[in-house]
Amino acid sequence: MFKNYLLATAGFLTIGTLALTADAQSVDYGSLEQMFGEPVTTSATGKPQRVSDVPMAMTIITAEQIKRTAAVDIPGILQEYTDLDVLDFTRGDSDVSVRGYDTTMEPRLLVLVNGRQVYVDYFGLTNWDAIPVELAEIRQIEVVKGPNTALFGFNAAAGVVNIITMSPLYDTVNEASVRIGSQGYKEVSAVGTAHLGDKLGVRLSAGGYNANPFNDNLTNLLTAPLTQDPFRRAVNLDVLGQVTEDIQVGFEASHSLVAQNQWMLAYFARPNQLRSDSLKASFSADTGLGMIDGQVYKNIVTTSYDMVDAVPGVVSDLAVGDKLSTRESVTSAKLQDLFKIGADHTIRVAGEYRYNTMNSVPIEDVQAGYTVYSGSAMWDWTATPQIDLNNAVRFDHLEPERSGPSVNGPIPITNNIPFPTLNALTNAGLANALLTTNPVTWPYTNADFNNHAIDEVSVNSGLVFKATNLDTIRLSYGRGIQVPPLVDYAWYEPLIRPVPLGGGATASVPVLLNGNPTLTPTIVSNYELGYTRDAQPLSSKLSASVFYDTYKSLSSADPFAYRAVTGNQTLLEGQNIGDSSSVGFELGVDGHSDSWRWGASYRFESIYDNLNFTQYDQNGNLTFDMFYKGAAPHNLLTMHGGYTYRDWDFDLFGRYSSPFSLPNPNPQAEGYGLFGGTFSKYTVPAYVTLDARIAYNVTDWAWVAINLVNFQSNSTQFTNAPPVERQGYLTVGVKF
Repeated sequence: MFKNYLLATAGFLTIGTLALTADAQSVDYGSLEQMFGEPVTTSATGKPQRVSDVPMAMTIITAEQIKRTAAVDIPGILQEYTDLDVLDFTRGDSDVSVRGYDTTMEPRLLVLVNGRQVYVDYFGLTNWDAIPVELAEIRQIEVVKGPNTALFGFNAAAGVVNIITMSPLYDTVNEASVRIGSQGYKEVSAVGTAHLGDKLGVRLSAGGYNANPFNDNLTNLLTAPLTQDPFRRAVNLDVLGQVTEDIQVGFEASHSLVAQNQWMLAYFARPNQLRSDSLKASFSADTGLGMIDGQVYKNIVTTSYDMVDAVPGVVSDLAVGDKLSTRESVTSAKLQDLFKIGADHTIRVAGEYRYNTMNSVPIEDVQAGYTVYSGSAMWDWTATPQIDLNNAVRFDHLEPERSGPSVNGPIPITNNIPFPTLNALTNAGLANALLTTNPVTWPYTNADFNNHAIDEVSVNSGLVFKATNLDTIRLSYGRGIQVPPLVDYAWYEPLIRPVPLGGGATASVPVLLNGNPTLTPTIVSNYELGYTRDAQPLSSKLSASVFYDTYKSLSSADPFAYRAVTGNQTLLEGQNIGDSSSVGFELGVDGHSDSWRWGASYRFESIYDNLNFTQYDQNGNLTFDMFYKGAAPHNLLTMHGGYTYRDWDFDLFGRYSSPFSLPNPNPQAEGYGLFGGTFSKYTVPAYVTLDARIAYNVTDWAWVAINLVNFQSNSTQFTNAPPVERQGYLTVGVKF
């Protein structure tokens, strides 16, 4: 009855009237896409809508497009089909952002799987390799350009990527593939689905790869070569059951383990292993009060960074074995109701509880985190058949907390111990061995963290005007919130750094890296005007938009802003570094015929900074001037085209980026950048990259494909990391 109700309601009242929620997999995306001839989404407002009806800038990458991609991972797919900013540092380590402001460990893009967060709060990042989803089980990738905090909460500040998987109840995916490629790449992937009548569906997927880094000559930017061969292991279970005609329940469990050479906040690479485990339970009930949806999930993420000689000459009281280890736990519970008042008004009300916690870095007996209580509401009004107005608001109350040892006053660390002696000390004995003749003072107590609550309001508003049957105009506004990453609350690390005195002599200077309870959230505001036209003679859709974004009170840990305390002592902590804004426009076309398919998108953007963060060395010389202006290309163009001939598929993808700049660490500087060395601007030159896929369907159930990535040259400089090499892959797949 659930499925029939959805289809009947969609066909009779249009998809905009359906009472379903943002997280519910009970939406039969496949049937609705067939009915309307375009994808359906819930990631814009929380109610199912055709993508042509959503009141904000949005791109949806469909399962058919994913199948034809030349890429072998999700960042690669985003790079081929969208004008998002994608920084490829090395295999398994990519950072993605919306309209510039991309950095290592990018914190402003919220990434979800079926509404469950896979964004990791400790550094404020998404580890794309650790997402426990196989490409074959993805229904669509929904990309929201601009803040959508009013629906998804904190950290959907600049945009959202919501990965929607196939429904275990409505869809059947039974597929396995083997892939081999250059740089020692070997991958297996399998997805299986089982049904118990029409009441229960179960989908199980598993996959993994082993490979070398993109660049076989990858070396640590600071010291001798220190790399590891990346790998990925993942398994995911998804169950959806029809309990009664009006109630569905779901259960999901996943595990992933990845290894990579991750580019850190201060733009140096460290070998890293990350393990992610999650459990999720959900229900949807069609009641007299509307469609009520609830979910509870828990994520546990543990990481381990190899920090041996991370910074030359810097002695740190890291965890035993020179491993920087973290453990983050996220628990989220949400309940919401979506209902209609009359034929023209749809209302969504929701409440959410969230608890995040992690161990301090690197002292594990300190815990830091926060609790969030949220309430939100959405009102959608179909004023006329041509005009739809959507307004959403959310209030979040965040309570930070820190527990464990608290040092308010001098910290036992000194600068009068010779470096050879310091380097010989073990980590376990370092803190006790340091004297207190020249102490660093820690300025905070636990109470400073616990008494610094944050109250913020998020807003999204959009007007959709269908001027004709072919022309649609959108006007939208969004106010998003980005809270500081957990590490900016949790960090507490005494260390020693060297200061050159001339003539080869150095002095040891105490430094303290610590969390900052006074950080305020970053407020992101987006103003946008968009236009789309259904160009029927060309079997295409044309789009154009202009946007203006502002970032208020940016907080940055890339690298940490630091300030002197007294004399030659140094305190390093996250800081609010000022404001920034951007203005630009986007143009797009997407179309297909029986055998041909094509698309292109172009973005122009300029960023204007008003920042107050600069970094100086001990002699007063400017070593680093924080910037976002110039850190995104002014011009970004993506194009794709494809042709099907009988059992053959041919697809080609191209991407052009104009030059842009990133911080360039100087590995020869004493202490290196963050600890007293220098940063300069490294200009990434303009580049063109080409990807291609050629596939042959041997039978209805077997295929073979050749994927070529970045094939136009031996290697391409995408970032300030080593160049990314040409890649080639051979894939054999079967359906069963």
